[in-house]
Amino acid sequence: MPDGRSLAGAGVVVGLLDTGIDTVAASIGCQLSDYRYFSASGFSAARAEPSDRNGHGTKIAKLIAGQETGIAPAARLCVGAVIEDGNILARLLMGLDWLAGCGVSVICLPLGLPCGFGVLTPAIEALARADILVVAAIGNGGAGKFLSPGDHPGVLTVGAANEDGRVAAYSGSVNAPDGRCLKPDVVAMTGCSGQEANVFEGTSAVAGRVAGIAAVLRSIAPDATAGQIRWAIEETASPPQADQRHRVRRGFIRPDDASTLLLRGPDASHPLPVPQDRPVPGMAAVDKRLATRLASASDKSLHEVVMAFADRAAMDAALAPHEVAAKRDTRIVRLALAPVCIARLTALAIRAILDSRVLVAAAAADANRGFALEPWNI
Repeated sequence: MPDGRSLAGAGVVVGLLDTGIDTVAASIGCQLSDYRYFSASGFSAARAEPSDRNGHGTKIAKLIAGQETGIAPAARLCVGAVIEDGNILARLLMGLDWLAGCGVSVICLPLGLPCGFGVLTPAIEALARADILVVAAIGNGGAGKFLSPGDHPGVLTVGAANEDGRVAAYSGSVNAPDGRCLKPDVVAMTGCSGQEANVFEGTSAVAGRVAGIAAVLRSIAPDATAGQIRWAIEETASPPQADQRHRVRRGFIRPDDASTLLLRGPDASHPLPVPQDRPVPGMAAVDKRLATRLASASDKSLHEVVMAFADRAAMDAALAPHEVAAKRDTRIVRLALAPVCIARLTALAIRAILDSRVLVAAAAADANRGFALEPWNI
């Protein structure tokens, strides 16, 4: 990584969807490029004053671009508040759509929902086509548990590591039937030396750090695509120990080696997931069918429209699980199970049943399907 820390991340805009931001506490100076508050209905207030009642988003912003302790203090931020007031799915989708037009090149998602939602897939794919690297946390549920969209193959998913060089016990994972780790892609420690007083544990903190690292890499290699940045991070990761291979797909992140690899130039022998087409101005990161419904929603809650669409998509998935699985090109999320999970979210979670830390406290036995809904504050 470059020695000129004050210039780290210069020229890069990072998107962050979380609980909001307190610009003073985050110590980001004038680096806030834009802020949006997305209400429980899904609508945004363009002129809302930056705020953060929870503090989670502020801590992540500080890790990314804080002037004293941030990884990329010269980067600018576009911050959206999407998770502190409930109805997270609709607000997250609208936040991603907003960021698609903000000129960001990295997006940090230190959040997640406890099952895969098909309505997020077009958004993730649209952001990839727009050459935007999405960094998402895997969640704090431990081995075999994960949050979405950290399960999606189109995002760089991160988990947490301890100082002893092992994956943290609470760090989640997605595993294939044979035990292979599919997600997270890489893991990293939640803090750096000299930052102990400003670090909080959790895979969300790691997402903030890795998003900051990605911003620095995009700054020093401005011609590199999002796919090449991700490739450099994964290619230079230190492989896990044999008994840890079920916890992380590639290994422990090594930012300096990734920087060196990018400056040397991508190795042509490695296929890179470079976007094949460029987006047209104003391209929305929303499924076209859903976008049509949203456009006609008028004053109706966008949340209700999104959830109705998600329920219908879930029923379609239940009727043709093999066809849907083939389209996803991965075993990470079995959409045939989505109706049960979405029904639980609709009935118990999306109706703003939140306190300051937990998305919903629904017992797995009550769901009678083995589902435990995880905290969003990861």
